[in-house]
Amino acid sequence: MKNTILKTVFLTTITSLLFSCTKEEIKANLPTLTTATISNISPNSASLDITIANDGGANITARGICWSTSPTPTVSLSTKTVDGTGTGTFTSSITNLTPSTNYYARAYATNSVGTGYGNEITFTTGAVVLPTLTTTTLSGITTNSAISGGTITADGGGAITARGVVWST
Repeated sequence: MKNTILKTVFLTTITSLLFSCTKEEIKANLPTLTTATISNISPNSASLDITIANDGGANITARGICWSTSPTPTVSLSTKTVDGTGTGTFTSSITNLTPSTNYYARAYATNSVGTGYGNEITFTTGAVVLPTLTTTTLSGITTNSAISGGTITADGGGAITARGVVWST
């Protein structure tokens, strides 16, 4: 009889403990990331290396770079890249920048909690320089005409707005 009472008390205690415990919720946080380095700066583009070290306990649903000519750019701006999902290291390229302009940029990663940002970096795009070209050798030379042309091998970071051949005596 004593054993039955002890077993009953034991089972009742264990059952009460099991049903009174609540599952502790694991709360997610914002992702942690770093805007590491910038490379390949040209008059109208740049590349940035980003590392997302931690997803904050929730899947990364968007990641990339946001930039502006004013400090503290956010994803609410249209000037951002969207470079997939997940953690790890990736490179993001930004384009359509204005030559000789100072920019502020930072990486972002979004999970179900919100958007986390990396450290802000600043950079200045390069200046537009003269284009690089070669003139072809003259041919079809007559007393009052000649044929020539050229090849533009680099635009110098700006749009080519005119081209042709000039000559003089």
